[in-house]
Amino acid sequence: MIRKKILIPIYNDWSSLEILLNNLDEKLKQDDYEIIIVNDNSSQKKNFFFNKFKKIKNIKVLNLLKNLGSQGCIAVGLKFLSNLNESFHLTIMDGDGEDDPKHVNKLFDLSEKFPDLIITSNRLNRQDGKLFQFFYKIHLVLTFLLTFKWINFGNFSCLHSSSLDQVQNNDEVGIAVSSAIIKNCYTYKSPSKRLKRYKDNSKVSYFGLALHSLRVLSVFYKTVIFSSLFYFGLSLLLNFTTTTFNYILFVIILFLNIFLFMIYRSHKITENLFNKVLSKDQ
Repeated sequence: MIRKKILIPIYNDWSSLEILLNNLDEKLKQDDYEIIIVNDNSSQKKNFFFNKFKKIKNIKVLNLLKNLGSQGCIAVGLKFLSNLNESFHLTIMDGDGEDDPKHVNKLFDLSEKFPDLIITSNRLNRQDGKLFQFFYKIHLVLTFLLTFKWINFGNFSCLHSSSLDQVQNNDEVGIAVSSAIIKNCYTYKSPSKRLKRYKDNSKVSYFGLALHSLRVLSVFYKTVIFSSLFYFGLSLLLNFTTTTFNYILFVIILFLNIFLFMIYRSHKITENLFNKVLSKDQ
């Protein structure tokens, strides 16, 4: 039985996936690995055949009937794996090359050593421009101030199958993988460098970063309600601002919390949605 699996969400970027699979097969330790590819309803058909690998013993492609984004893809993949009566260690990684294939070995080793913890690959650096990195740091700080959590990792993580139910608590993993992990599980940090993409430039825009920030916050919407009102009350108490500013700030806080709740409700990958979006020919 294959006891190590790697889950990779993909949308159209088949050429990068081919490079990644070859790199994984070269750099992984000697063992039996299974690759689970979640095809996010790609508009482009894969234009290559999976090679015969030495260490990768099986490749399974889950085809989605609807585009869900990377977070939704991962959530579907986790639900699929939850239905398997198997014990295994699972690494989640992106297919664009930014997650270091060499670091997968360390993630698996740590997961075997600490099977009750989620091993997160915390970023040591980013390959984005300085302005984008500046806004990313603002995102980290604002997220911390509103959630009291420092979430400086993304999808790149590893867990034992016994933790699948915990990670998927309240179906929050489909909203933001990192938030669901840090909210529902105990973690162990394994810092790793962020590499350059195999092809093209990063697809994450400033708008995408803002949307990602909102999704991360929405998992903690109850905490955000408390923290935002606390800061607002503190501002009133210390009389830092004018009445007009306080009114505008209150309206912003009100709409922010309503928006976060709407995101929380609309991005969950429920069992019903899972059954609708996963192609039956799996």
